[in-house]
Amino acid sequence: MTVSPDSSADEERGAPLTTFLDLDDNVLGILYACCQSNAALRHSCASLYHSPSINAQIRSAELVYAEDDTLDSFVGKLTSFPRNAHLMTLALSSMTDVRAVLELCYRMPDVRASLRNVAELRLKECTLDADSASFLPLLFPKLDALSLSYCSHFDSFLNVLAPQLDLTSLAITLDGGSNLAVHCVGKFELLQSLFLDFRDTADLDVAVLASLRQLRRLSIAHFGPINLQQLLESLSCLHHLRLDCFEAPLGAHFASSTLQTMHVGSIFLDFPALAAHDFPCLRSFGFSGIDFGLPFFWEVEESKEVMVWRTRNLVAWVAGLPSKACEEGTDGTAFALSGLPGGPALLCSRLLGELLPLKSKIAAVSRVEMHDWCLNSDGMLVLGELFGGLGPSGLPEVVASFDCIELTSEVGLMSVLQAM
Repeated sequence: MTVSPDSSADEERGAPLTTFLDLDDNVLGILYACCQSNAALRHSCASLYHSPSINAQIRSAELVYAEDDTLDSFVGKLTSFPRNAHLMTLALSSMTDVRAVLELCYRMPDVRASLRNVAELRLKECTLDADSASFLPLLFPKLDALSLSYCSHFDSFLNVLAPQLDLTSLAITLDGGSNLAVHCVGKFELLQSLFLDFRDTADLDVAVLASLRQLRRLSIAHFGPINLQQLLESLSCLHHLRLDCFEAPLGAHFASSTLQTMHVGSIFLDFPALAAHDFPCLRSFGFSGIDFGLPFFWEVEESKEVMVWRTRNLVAWVAGLPSKACEEGTDGTAFALSGLPGGPALLCSRLLGELLPLKSKIAAVSRVEMHDWCLNSDGMLVLGELFGGLGPSGLPEVVASFDCIELTSEVGLMSVLQAM
């Protein structure tokens, strides 16, 4: 490859054609920054791969220690990492002896030097202990984000780590939670972002999070009932809150003067109503579904009317907020509508019709999952009215699981499809 912007001028001066690799390193860095396929450019030849000005731009590189890696191969990856680049993220997975790996890295000056800029450490399915925690501040002096996914023996790990590192971001995902882990979290008082997903755990004692005075972003999933109001009152800087699989006590009242965004997953009919005046700074209220599955007896007429009333109440307060539907259903890409298992078609169709005022709120939905619905002809037409004309292509993909569909002779299936 040659560079000759003005060949006639070159010929007059007698200057030779300049090859691409003869360019000054700073020029190579500029070209790399402007190139859309910069990764391909960097790997095209050894000279570009080792260019200081190019490598200095690699600010978010990630290095992964996978299950099939050996210690020697991992160390080899670290030592071959470009000296002028900054390794920002390190991910270790399926390691049974984290301490041995970290100790080996600490004993090798070249490896230790390549780790000094790591700001984010992600550990997945690793065996942790107090000894491994003691190496983190030595190897990662700039570490401010830590993620633990399905790691064992992390209680002692966090207890040792808390007084040694000023983390601003912490994420913990477990299969079966530990109250000790929650208490450990409260010791990281400078946290600004916290993610907790403890499946099949006891209720969350929000009092242990009260020390996190600088927390601005909180995500909680798969806990039992949470004293949300106590949580909101204790976290005075909280701006963003996400609650998945959230259980709220009946009659609860929530308010926050700082919250800007809130996401609650699927909304149950007995979810406490939220009022706009209680959240003066709220810009976005997201929900990824509506769940009608309440234990009512279908043969009792009063119970049916209660469900209709609760649906209207839910629609009213959701419509009064800056709300929007999000696509995060069972497969992570859909808006979920969970119906009434065994419920009568007349009631199911009527409840679906009560959602029509929310049509504008679900305008961005492109995929809908429906489960446990029994609809009659009117219900199918309402389904078409509710979702017809939505989505990027004008019509969302509706994946439905119907208990039954009751169509009369006056309204056939083709009429329903045309309505959608």
